[in-house]
Amino acid sequence: PAGIGGWRTSFVVLGIVCFAVLAVCSFFFVAPGADFAAPAGKGGKAAVRPAAADIKPVEMLKKPTFWLYYVWAIAVSAAGLALISQASGVVWEASADQTAASVATIVGLISICNALGRVLFGGMYDKYGRSLSMQLVNGLFIVTSVVLLLAMSGRSVAVVIAGFVLGGLAYSGVTPTNSAFCRAYFGAAHYPVNFPLINSNLIFASFGSTISGALYDAAGSYSSTFFLIIGLAVVGVLCSLAISVIDRKNRA
Repeated sequence: PAGIGGWRTSFVVLGIVCFAVLAVCSFFFVAPGADFAAPAGKGGKAAVRPAAADIKPVEMLKKPTFWLYYVWAIAVSAAGLALISQASGVVWEASADQTAASVATIVGLISICNALGRVLFGGMYDKYGRSLSMQLVNGLFIVTSVVLLLAMSGRSVAVVIAGFVLGGLAYSGVTPTNSAFCRAYFGAAHYPVNFPLINSNLIFASFGSTISGALYDAAGSYSSTFFLIIGLAVVGVLCSLAISVIDRKNRA
């Protein structure tokens, strides 16, 4: 709703819908028996590294690969949150005559592509491995920023939409890569604790939106946010390359 306070109604409806969906779907989840074995794959080449030995959380925290990945996750998650936090303002700046409803629809494309992209990135990690998955996220964020810089210079909503689609796809790669990396590098036995430790990156990544807002206040332009995203993506590139170096040393 466009009226003042109308967002409260939207949140109430969203809460009811989420509760209803979770309540209904919960009846379809059944814990597998102790003798359950996952079905074998249907062939094809896979680039996923062999399953790691089960590593305890304390030991995981001592490994350089964990911290390099953790910094990567912070950087790209912060990039995604920075984009989301400024998205509506970007649309308004590209075209001031947009209605509130159209702005919400355009911004919502980020979330839609975020949801769709998670499936794609999950399959990509299985088939092509960690390095390509991480670098694709980094590259998509850089391309997103370049596209949105062009959109601002040309005041084109169509180009903004293209940028948001790319940004949503870029951000979608973080969560499935987190889970796949955790299991591949640190094993399954302690996954219920190791995975939340990796996801704690969001505590620090949440400052991405704060920093992007401060940059806009200082510069008066959303270009500062896009350059921030590029910088964060470059950090991600370096972290991914460093993990690859460690992997090669471990295989030697």
